Formats: sequence, C-alpha cells, structure tokens
Amino acid sequence: MRFSRFELERWATWLDLETSYSVAKFPTPEQLRYFEMGVDRGEFSWASSSAGYLHRAGLLTGLDDAGAILRFVQNVGKSAHNHMACAAVARVYFGSDTSLLSAYFNVQDEWRNMLGGVEPLEVTAGSGKEQGKKFAVLQGIQDAKDYEGFQKYLRRIALPVHAGFISLCSQFDWPQPGVSSTEDVRVWSSYGDTEVERIISTLDT
Repeated sequence: MRFSRFELERWATWLDLETSYSVAKFPTPEQLRYFEMGVDRGEFSWASSSAGYLHRAGLLTGLDDAGAILRFVQNVGKSAHNHMACAAVARVYFGSDTSLLSAYFNVQDEWRNMLGGVEPLEVTAGSGKEQGKKFAVLQGIQDAKDYEGFQKYLRRIALPVHAGFISLCSQFDWPQPGVSSTEDVRVWSSYGDTEVERIISTLDT
C-alpha cells in the first residue's frame, strides 16, 4: 500500500513523541535487561506487550463510539511502537548501535522505506493471539543468536501493524502520542505547535 508523504511524516513524528515517552519511562539499562530475559519471557516481554495492545484493539472492533474508535487506533499504534522498540533495543544489545535513540531512528528510517509494499494488518478479535504466536517464533530465533534472522522476522511481523496503524489514522484520526494507555485518549490536534509539525503541515500529499 502506498502512503502519502504527509502520512509518513505524521507517522514518524508520532513515533518520535511515543519514543520520547517510552525512553523516559523505561531507561536503556532496564530495556536491555528485559531483552536479555527474552522477547517472550521474563517479568516484561515485548510479546505480551505488543500482542496485548492488539488484543485490546480487537476487543474494540465494530464499535461506532468516537472514543472507542480512537482508543482502538491508539492500541494499534502502541503495538506498532512496541515492535519498533524491540528492534531498536536489539540493535543496541547486539552492538549495531551504541545509543538507544539512534537505534530508534535507524529502525524507523529502515522501516519507512519498506512500508510502501506492505499490506496493512486488519485487526480482529484474534489478532493479539496470532501475534503472540509469531513472537514465540521470534523467541526461538533470539535463542539461536541469529541476529540477522531476528531483525528480518521482526520486520515481517511488525510492518503490517505499522501499515495498519497509518491506515486507521487516515481513516479515523491520530491519537495523542506520548501518553499512557490508561489515560483518557484524545485526538492529536496540535498541528503547528512545534517546528516539525509546522513543516509537516506544509508537505504535499
């Protein structure tokens, strides 16, 4: 699916703000410790978090309440970001990057160039369970210490979620990034509040 330049810039800025919130909440040493435990094991796992957000989104499918729809989109976005966070932490853990923030930007740039040929994930009530199974496969690849295979498979399961998130935002609206999923969700309507958003608002589609 081909996304407009505006959509991709909006997606990138949304991820930047979500990343800032995430890194402040979970410092690099803590994220590396979680990764070492395993992506599908331990006190926190990217499997349970990423698949959990998709599960919550699936419970909201078919509802026509504006608040429920925005919460649905937010859950898909947070799942998408969790997939990217997993890839970024892996880059630091395996030595491809020394800084977690630079790893985020590198993953984002790489994935952005691949989104055009990806079919968006259609979120259903069973999406969380299906994604959980895929993370179990990813855990096996991590255990085998196959870094290249790890990143390749993670891209394969993550990109449809990101494409699905952009499509949903274009269809409905963008949820506010950088806030807890336990807070009231609201539309991201702060166009022009920052220099980067001013630039985004002038982009052609």
